[in-house]
Amino acid sequence: MASVGSTLPEPEQGWKRYDNTDSRIKYVNKWTINNNAPTAYNNTGCITNYRHGENGILEFRFTGTKIRLIVPGSDASHTDKCTVEIDGEKFITSQCTPNFIHPNYIYQMLFFEKLDLTDSVHTVKLYIELGTPPPSSAPYGDNYLALDAIDVDVSESLLHHTLEENNLIQNIQIGEYIPCDYTYEDGFSNFGTGKSINFICVEHNLNQSILISDTVIPNLSFDEINNKGFIYGNLLESQPYGNYLCTIKSITDSPFNDNYFYSEYDKYVLNSSLNNLITAGDKDIWHHNLASITDTFSDSDNTKVTIRGGTNSDSYNIVNTSAKNDASGFRPVLIIKKLYFYPEFDINYIFGECNGIINIENISLDKIIDIPKIKVKIINKSKDIEILYTNLLDVNEGSLDIDVINTNLLDGLNILEIIIEDENNYTSEPKTLNVFKHYKGIIQYAKVVVTNNIPFDKKYKSVKVKLKSDGSIIGIYTIDNTNYSIFNINSIFDINSNNINLFLLMDKDTILNAYKIICEDKKNLSFDNAELIPLPSQGTDEDTNSINKEEVIKIINETVNPKLDLINKNLSLSDLKIQLKYDKELNLSANYTSNYYIDTKLDTVEKEGE
Repeated sequence: MASVGSTLPEPEQGWKRYDNTDSRIKYVNKWTINNNAPTAYNNTGCITNYRHGENGILEFRFTGTKIRLIVPGSDASHTDKCTVEIDGEKFITSQCTPNFIHPNYIYQMLFFEKLDLTDSVHTVKLYIELGTPPPSSAPYGDNYLALDAIDVDVSESLLHHTLEENNLIQNIQIGEYIPCDYTYEDGFSNFGTGKSINFICVEHNLNQSILISDTVIPNLSFDEINNKGFIYGNLLESQPYGNYLCTIKSITDSPFNDNYFYSEYDKYVLNSSLNNLITAGDKDIWHHNLASITDTFSDSDNTKVTIRGGTNSDSYNIVNTSAKNDASGFRPVLIIKKLYFYPEFDINYIFGECNGIINIENISLDKIIDIPKIKVKIINKSKDIEILYTNLLDVNEGSLDIDVINTNLLDGLNILEIIIEDENNYTSEPKTLNVFKHYKGIIQYAKVVVTNNIPFDKKYKSVKVKLKSDGSIIGIYTIDNTNYSIFNINSIFDINSNNINLFLLMDKDTILNAYKIICEDKKNLSFDNAELIPLPSQGTDEDTNSINKEEVIKIINETVNPKLDLINKNLSLSDLKIQLKYDKELNLSANYTSNYYIDTKLDTVEKEGE
């Protein structure tokens, strides 16, 4: 294993070498490139002299956990304080021969290595800190910085300094790339984290992006690629990005070789500068040394297809569809189509609140819409007519209030269908809303009719509610906001649950006197004629928290208990409780501002709270 200061003319096993002329190395300030240096790797080298103010800096990026740097070491002229900066961390090393020994040069000398980096993308800079003196062994005061080659892990690579990896697919730009892996058996995988292929974005708009692989996968024939469905386009089995549809296909050539405009190979690989990020046709970006099998058949023989690249980047050849070798293969193209995000919304509306305003909230629009605006369309399904269709309205923090006061609503129940539409004319799924309108005005009154305080045997399937009123009860609406029924005061409404909240919808002149629970067994016991006597009045104004307990006990003994005894005999319920509730705001006949429970088992009165 090589050590720092030793000659390393070729990369060791497990390493891969890049020459100093690689286009992925960025040179800043003045450098001298020597393309005729027989003692250097690949006969090329580069040098900059800080003594003469050339102040050269070089920078490159690579992937992997290890790196080695190769130079022609010299005790007579090269710096002994080279700064190698990796991801912002500085290491000072020497490009002089070890211990300044002669001869003056050790060609292709390993002068720096780092073997314990994180497995990620790294940025490396080489320079001499300004003001750093030349080595004491330099007879003429020269202070050279040089580079001959770079070694990285054999499975890793240098990255072009002008191309960036994309981490947010929705913001991908031309020149950015997405790494992934590919095997013939498993197809494409590990998008964003893979290492074998980089898909470079060559075209992008709001709805679609085209990305072309920087790598040709060798030893695959047209027929084999077609068997996988990747010649003319195949959806990936595992879609890597939500809200995007990813398709892999083969690169195209011009039909009948007529116009490069129709050829992705010519248009992008050979002639695109990727918005001036690279030199068009850069071989270190597109790796033309392997020919790309295209989807285009020969115009004279439909058993043969065209391949592009190889010996020369613009080479054009025709091969059998079954041909495969080390010099050609599959250059995949990734098409990413955006799945448009249709508008979504919620409705914040309580049934029975007929104030004429419908609040639309949690409005979600596609990300390409910068300023949220929507149209609102409302159809009254009760009359099957459109009652509202707005222009584009501003959405403020995801909400919008819609005024339906003057729209064509029926007295009573209206079933409204609401749709929102974005500026690109994409519409949401419709949502249905029940709106109750009454010309006298509606009040809403909620009661818990069956609670844990009223146990009943599970074998009895229903509990019935009997309502008494001096006015007109318009309807009843359960808590699930779906089941609406019109009924009159003489009807019985079945509730198949033991814990239901009821909304009583009444006109504003209604006075609700009382309600009672009716339990029914197989003999259809009924208490329709039994009135529930209101609790007696409270004490004086000075003693508002007191009640006449003797009166309450009298009611229990004379009126309630006989009924309970009958219930207990038939239903075997030993501790049934009856809950009496009154509400001052509804002008009920009793004037209590608190709720009281009559416990028939303990003969006590419990105050629930103000």
